[in-house]
Amino acid sequence: MSFDINGFLGEQIEDIHKQICQDNKGLLDFVLELNRLAQEIKYKLEIHNEDAQELTIGALYIKTLQSFNSIVILSLRGLESDSKALLRVMLEAAFYLKATCIDDNFVFEYINGDELERFKIINRIVHDKGNVFSEEAKKYATRDKLEELKSKIPPKKDNPLEIHKVAEKAKMNDFYQLVYGHLSADVHTSVRSIEKYYGLDENGKVIYFDCIPRTDSLNVTLSTACSILITILDCCTEFFKLNYTEVLNNKIEWLKEFDKNVVSKADIT
Repeated sequence: MSFDINGFLGEQIEDIHKQICQDNKGLLDFVLELNRLAQEIKYKLEIHNEDAQELTIGALYIKTLQSFNSIVILSLRGLESDSKALLRVMLEAAFYLKATCIDDNFVFEYINGDELERFKIINRIVHDKGNVFSEEAKKYATRDKLEELKSKIPPKKDNPLEIHKVAEKAKMNDFYQLVYGHLSADVHTSVRSIEKYYGLDENGKVIYFDCIPRTDSLNVTLSTACSILITILDCCTEFFKLNYTEVLNNKIEWLKEFDKNVVSKADIT
């Protein structure tokens, strides 16, 4: 059945997927090769089950790698906006992962950050005026519990887990400034992010909605995802003392050349 009937869930999307793969074979070959390298490294991380830092790195590594896989799957099927939203998810996980590798004490700040999340949840329950939450939830989420948690969390200005602070600690401020903020348009559904769904005539008048698969930003999205993954592979292999320097340097050089010849000419919007 046609794409008009079943959208991205129909059989036609597989034909579209094959065409997108053919059109981007060089980049796709690199992406698959990089993914295999990341999968290989995953099994060489020697993680001790009582070491909080190593356990956190391992979990964030898997999260980052799965986001990378998801971005590729969506991009190669023309789900452009969703792949960009996931790119931001991947980047945020990368900030936490690299900061954990660099700073031995950061993992404890990261773990203690759960108190703030619990505070937010309980605060919503305590101040629930629409009876959204169950009675069981309200029995647990008392004002005393709220005050107890409030005493444990730092003031906002001192919160080490504000994402720009984590990016700085991870020495990834360039990614934060150039990529993270830019991707918020698709995550938060800004007006700019929905303009692509309009079809306009020569006078700028909307004449139809455009719901077909899009690959306008495929090169930029996949290249950025690869760059983030290489950054993570570099810091993890250094942390666990694995010798992948030459292999990763080759990947960096390939990506630089691709960015210079292809991505720099693309429309990042």
